[in-house]
Amino acid sequence: MNKRPDFPLKVFPRLETERLILRELADTDAEAYFQVCSEYEWLRLWGFPVHRSPKDTLEMIRHQREAYEAGLQLRWGIALRGLNKVIGSICLYRFVVPHFRAEVTYEQARAVSGNGYMTEALRAVVRFGFDELELHTIEAGIDPGHAGSLRVAERVGFQREGYLRENFFFEGRFYDTILCTMMSGRPSTRPWKK
Repeated sequence: MNKRPDFPLKVFPRLETERLILRELADTDAEAYFQVCSEYEWLRLWGFPVHRSPKDTLEMIRHQREAYEAGLQLRWGIALRGLNKVIGSICLYRFVVPHFRAEVTYEQARAVSGNGYMTEALRAVVRFGFDELELHTIEAGIDPGHAGSLRVAERVGFQREGYLRENFFFEGRFYDTILCTMMSGRPSTRPWKK
């Protein structure tokens, strides 16, 4: 079961950290988000064609909104506090409701890489997933060639659980995935212990 029966939430959750605001992506974010979605080398394993214009990005934002309303995902735009420009996004999706599990994916503009923004955003989303959505496990599938993404996950507390060979097909080729997971630190407070 990949659908959350409680989505869409009454109010899209806005998460704030010391330097970031994680908020719902709006149509007006298409131009800024295009800067993230158009870098082929940076996002080559994104699983979707790299965007050629802000129109592609606008279509994706609308598709993501429909997926949220259908209960399939929860994607935040990541903006620097004090600015309203999106520098990336982060998403909980592939919900397995009976097992209290979801997957996380994230991407950011190359220009802001190395500043710790994604680590900060991932911490906030993991906390939301465990505390508000009552998830037990959050998974991340990471390309072995994307060392930065792997470092972000491990800094937050994800552990490498396995190596999936040629499990991802994109643009005529198979790719490997490192499977990382993080479990809730408070299992006794989860619903199945009641």
